[in-house]
Amino acid sequence: MKKLVFGAIIIGFASLGYSQISDCDCGKNTIHLTGVEVSPVDHNYLNNVGGGAVSLKVLDLQNQASRYNIQKSKVYDFNSDKRKTYVVSFKGENGRILATYNQSGKIIRASEYYSDLILPPAVRNAAFKEHPDWTLYGTKYSVNFDGKNAKKKYQLQMKKNNEKENLNYNTDGRRLN
Repeated sequence: MKKLVFGAIIIGFASLGYSQISDCDCGKNTIHLTGVEVSPVDHNYLNNVGGGAVSLKVLDLQNQASRYNIQKSKVYDFNSDKRKTYVVSFKGENGRILATYNQSGKIIRASEYYSDLILPPAVRNAAFKEHPDWTLYGTKYSVNFDGKNAKKKYQLQMKKNNEKENLNYNTDGRRLN
């Protein structure tokens, strides 16, 4: 019995030692994925328009716009000195983006409009703190990107009895106007 236990221990250690030996050239192999296309991402655009507690529907559409490759589009002209920009429209379930791309595929302007989104907590809390006992009737979210900065605004319509009020907030819940 001692020989059997001792033999099992030796075999166990031997198999552990063998598993540490590597014959592979790890990191040097190239994997080709069929049906997968990697697109460059416009990080300047995403860093400016993204962030904060925005809806996943907004983030999805912004990601589509940032990954769009204008140079693979049918309207792109490699040899044109006249055509400097390309305008592309993206439509989602609750919004749209009108993005202007330059020749190299970077977004230089974008206008985004969304409606009926779930509000970020900061905006929702600020609105109901200012207007307790009111009902949220409608929401709109807009983003205007000029190539360097993004201006973001939530527009809320609130109702109480026969009264209506339109409110504007930034993404941090600070009242605009």
